[in-house]
Amino acid sequence: MSAALRLFFAIPCPATLATELGHWRDGLGLAGRPVPVENFHVTLAFLGGHPPDHLPLLADIGARLNGAAFSLAFTTLERWRSGALVLASDSPPATLMSLAETLRHHLAEAGLPGEGRPYRPHLTLMRDAAPLPQPLPVDYTLTADRVGLYRSDSTSQGVRYHAVQSWPLTAP
Repeated sequence: MSAALRLFFAIPCPATLATELGHWRDGLGLAGRPVPVENFHVTLAFLGGHPPDHLPLLADIGARLNGAAFSLAFTTLERWRSGALVLASDSPPATLMSLAETLRHHLAEAGLPGEGRPYRPHLTLMRDAAPLPQPLPVDYTLTADRVGLYRSDSTSQGVRYHAVQSWPLTAP
């Protein structure tokens, strides 16, 4: 039996924005474990461990996510109780929220229920971050034109995320 793959659906962060966010984050001088810029993404659904033979089913679900491209404006930098330092949005676009809901629906139909908590889009910059006195206003925008199925791999350099497959979002 093959080892379970840790999988999730996500919107990738464009490389240019990821680099910019990494430099900005590093300039804040906060203590914590920085997430590698190559791992920056906005999770749509965390799936947890799945056997490799689930990949065709998950790829079929991903191929049915035919939402429109969108822009996600990050408006606050927050530290969550989990210790994650995240970029969040005060008003995520309806297109993103609909995409996440459609994905949850397809996963449930396939017998793969997702997390029970409400969906809150965010981009994690750091783990085990030092507390912030209060959320900070920010002004960054992620342009989303793809959705992907990703796997999480533990390496000697830490956790790395790799695209298993991705699909384009249509022009708005």
